[in-house]
Amino acid sequence: MERNPYTPPAAAVADPENAPPSERPKSVTNAIRLVWLTFVIGIPFGFYSTATSDAGAGAVVVALVVVAIVDAVAFGICFWLLDGVGKGKNWARIVLLVLFLLGVAGSLLTPVMIKALGQSVPESTVLEWSVMLVQDGLMIAALFLMFSPSARPWFARRP
Repeated sequence: MERNPYTPPAAAVADPENAPPSERPKSVTNAIRLVWLTFVIGIPFGFYSTATSDAGAGAVVVALVVVAIVDAVAFGICFWLLDGVGKGKNWARIVLLVLFLLGVAGSLLTPVMIKALGQSVPESTVLEWSVMLVQDGLMIAALFLMFSPSARPWFARRP
């Protein structure tokens, strides 16, 4: 029997079963909110700790301008990464995790490096440690939500 070249293909045609969800999971939305909350907590604290430093008035003004510039750049990076997370980009949540781990490592190693240089470590206030712990806790919760089983399908490869 000859094959008819005009017959339709015999292969099954269907949408893939493992397609990422079309609606963003609540865990991802809540994670994004937690990261923004962490950022919002950090901005005023950065200005407060700079403005209340023991440096002279001129140095404080310069430091406040630097803090404003750093915060603006950090806002742009945060917006870009969270936009990627919101769109299901797996690389964005991985970059957030790596940046968080680098930040924690830097916070923990700074006093060690200062002592290694033979200088005295400035005493941190209870407020500074409290804010840092709250921010770290919020980021841990956000990262946990981003990497939770309910969020994984959102970050699956998209066709």
